[in-house]
Amino acid sequence: QIKRYLHISNINSEKLCWFDKVEPLSSHIRNISKQIYMPGSNVAIDEMMIRFSGRSKHTFRMKNKPISEGYKVISLCEKGYTYTFTYESHVETNQEASSISGLNKTRSIVSYLVIQLSNNNEPVHMLSTIYSIKGNKWKTLKLRRRPRETSSNVVNV
Repeated sequence: QIKRYLHISNINSEKLCWFDKVEPLSSHIRNISKQIYMPGSNVAIDEMMIRFSGRSKHTFRMKNKPISEGYKVISLCEKGYTYTFTYESHVETNQEASSISGLNKTRSIVSYLVIQLSNNNEPVHMLSTIYSIKGNKWKTLKLRRRPRETSSNVVNV
């Protein structure tokens, strides 16, 4: 019965996104994570599942996974530490990530997370993409679908 009266957000505020009820806690976790940990050059963007078995149109079902049903969170991590993250809904688009125009849903979420890195404007290298961030502007260069293990090609962004 106590959980019914436990609120993280202001119950009188207008809800713009489906995850607004937990946004104050999420923002706090993101800010503290960015203050206490600076990731190196080997970062990964991965999906995490938060177990939920109730009724919600925002949950994902992924059989053959340890958590087969729940909310999906896309995160930028390194060595088991989460630097930043964003929520993904099954039916709604992420307004924060979709503000990046000209990209599909997956690339806009990846770009949104990479932009939050404070890496002194150095390029961020991933399997098939190089992200270059200068101030608030970003540039994406797609190299090839399957990068070779050893390559002497140097790409300047």
